[in-house]
Amino acid sequence: KSVELVKGGFPARYGGRLSSVIDINMRDGNKESYHVEGGVGLISSNVMVEGPIVKNKSSFMISGRTTYLDLFLVPIMKIATKGSTAGYYFFDLNGKFNYNFGTKDRLFASTYFGRDKFHLTESWRDEGDREKFAVGLFWQNATATARWNHVFTNKIFSNLSAIFSDYKMNTYSDYEYRYHDDGQTENSRFNSDFNSGIRDYTLKYDVSFNPNASHKLLSGVAITYHEARPNAYVVKADTSTM
Repeated sequence: KSVELVKGGFPARYGGRLSSVIDINMRDGNKESYHVEGGVGLISSNVMVEGPIVKNKSSFMISGRTTYLDLFLVPIMKIATKGSTAGYYFFDLNGKFNYNFGTKDRLFASTYFGRDKFHLTESWRDEGDREKFAVGLFWQNATATARWNHVFTNKIFSNLSAIFSDYKMNTYSDYEYRYHDDGQTENSRFNSDFNSGIRDYTLKYDVSFNPNASHKLLSGVAITYHEARPNAYVVKADTSTM
């Protein structure tokens, strides 16, 4: 519906942010009729569906986007560099629901989930000897929000919001080789894995007062519970000779 970029000096209602802020408002969904929109590109496509649940009272909106770059990149890598493959993909999903309880109360529920991943694999073989290396990186984020909007007067309204977000990231690598020398076989494997994430639970209440078209007064309170989930960097090595 709208996007606003605040590069610095952002208002207190974005409390806890260290840098710039992107304020995104999602569309509510059409309450009168169903609509489908979409687009197909060379490396990605998207689709959006919206419509009424109860006509003129509640509606929904669902959208999704994904890439199929892997379908082209992996075969090209195999041809261009024998034994090597690489790929990248992403997808994201958005959903929103709203319901009118009357002229003064509305309920909104929205959710988002997105994931990105990059991976690279290289392998080499020569008779009984072989070597393989793989590395990858992925990150994802999931959010859910429930918001109750109440209108006190034509100049004062409030929002009560319950917000959940869950961010995860992972990096990994795996190296394995097998060599024959002087009748002996040496097998070695080395792998590493790192996971990290943070989960937030937020409860927020704010009131907006619009005395006239030129002025707006905002006030509110919010509490957030941060659940940090750091993970030690795990490294494993195994070598054997037969």
